[in-house]
Amino acid sequence: MPRIGRTGCGETHVPACPALLMNIVIGSGPAGIACAYALLEKKQDVLVIDAGFQLEQRQRELLARVKDGQDAKAVAELIGIQNDPKLTGKGVHTKLNYGSDFPYRGALENLNLETSGTGLEPSLAVGGFSNVWGAAALPYRQDDIQDWPITTKDLAGHYEKVIQFTGLSAKKDDLADLFPLHTETPNHLEPSSQALRLLQGLAPLQADLKRAGIRYGSSRLMIGPSRNNRQPCVYCGQCIYGCPYGCIYNSGDDLADLLRKGTPGLHYRSDLIVTTIKEHGDTVTVDGFDRRSREPISLKAERGFLAAGVMPTAKIMLKSLGVYDQPVELKDSQYFLFPLLSTHGSREALTETAYTLSQVFMEIQDASLSPHTIHLQVYTYNDIITKTLDQRFRFLPLLRQVLVHQLEHRVLIVQGYLHSDHSGKISLSLKRDPATSKERFVAEGIPALGAKVIIGKILNKLGRHFAKLGLYPVAPALEFCLPGRGFHSGGSFPMRAKPGPLESDIYGRIGGTSRIHVVDASIFPSIPATTITLSAMANAHRIGSGNY
Repeated sequence: MPRIGRTGCGETHVPACPALLMNIVIGSGPAGIACAYALLEKKQDVLVIDAGFQLEQRQRELLARVKDGQDAKAVAELIGIQNDPKLTGKGVHTKLNYGSDFPYRGALENLNLETSGTGLEPSLAVGGFSNVWGAAALPYRQDDIQDWPITTKDLAGHYEKVIQFTGLSAKKDDLADLFPLHTETPNHLEPSSQALRLLQGLAPLQADLKRAGIRYGSSRLMIGPSRNNRQPCVYCGQCIYGCPYGCIYNSGDDLADLLRKGTPGLHYRSDLIVTTIKEHGDTVTVDGFDRRSREPISLKAERGFLAAGVMPTAKIMLKSLGVYDQPVELKDSQYFLFPLLSTHGSREALTETAYTLSQVFMEIQDASLSPHTIHLQVYTYNDIITKTLDQRFRFLPLLRQVLVHQLEHRVLIVQGYLHSDHSGKISLSLKRDPATSKERFVAEGIPALGAKVIIGKILNKLGRHFAKLGLYPVAPALEFCLPGRGFHSGGSFPMRAKPGPLESDIYGRIGGTSRIHVVDASIFPSIPATTITLSAMANAHRIGSGNY
């Protein structure tokens, strides 16, 4: 990421900012960059601002060497300094990026955040959580957003626009009639040996599975060539730790490339913590402070677009509207994990070169479980499976090596998500001490009551149908996660056809404002189980493209 000065809007390759900006986009995560693309397509000037937390200098230097010439020594050194992610006995707790926790830094001191009972965290990094995400990308189905005031037809063209700059690796398979590809030229990824064996094993059962409400296909991932010249996957197996070659879509990398090319109308300013955004006639004022010097900052624009991530966005809007001690509620897509144990070993999986993100998607549509789609992502072997098993059996030193050796090549990991109708919630509130005026931003998880029952039925259903393949869900190893742990959350200011207090119109405008737009998932009326980022980007692009 190019370093941007804190006292000005750009370096020599970035045009100087006009005195009154046309548009300010707050946040450089996927939604913010998608909105910026839409505004630039309208030939409008855009200033993107963010808190600017970045990867450490050494890793950035190595990545630059890899990108410039695929330097083998730089790749080896980069892989060598990637620390293990923080593990529990059930798997990954915190996913790092090139051994760094920078995507999670700065929230406590800059947001005065207090959390309890939730796994959700904010990101103040350049690119937000696209630094550590799993790149999964499915559009929403109309049946899953019936409570929205817009439809999938309103999003269709924007899915296409977004995929043009993110790229999409996908196949036209049995999922395509449920989830259109929205591209005629998807990229190709070679499946791992375990994924290929799974897909081939499922093929003879396809008709039976479809009657049972189970659809499956290759995963869809924002990996590989795009308009901004990311290269194809080289199957180095480092996806979980951070791709040395930059093949996985990262909105921070996208912003850096746009700035490096001198994109007309685009400006960027980092290291800003936004506290309020307010409308005064035909002007929007964004106030905050420099996170390094703590000096106050005030910027003016004709229009403001808020894409700071659901937790920072909520704090900014509550403070801007003067709403204290009145919680807003984030909806969540319940996240859960469980292993599938195969009776058939796959020793080649331990040594083959493969990508290590999700390989297979499964979609369950069964009215006896839910009126909404249930989304499952299947991961084949990566070395975290071995490390997790090793930790899980650490108290059995005599048996540990035997158990790990026998299990590591037989395990698939499934990540599952439920619709927000069946999931927990997160209460967000801004509190102010009347004596000191000190503010606290409080996030409290509210667990789902019936989600475990649904998940138990999902495992039973898979067990019945997958036994023919020698695949068995391991129910005792199920991890039922706290609200927000899957980072598929939103809806604190839901879109309505006729918005009430603390609700938004279809352009993300709250409280009667006309020039302030919330464009991230904060305005989703519900959270479907299928992946959130592509739809958040498409909706942000839709709003940025609007004629207000």
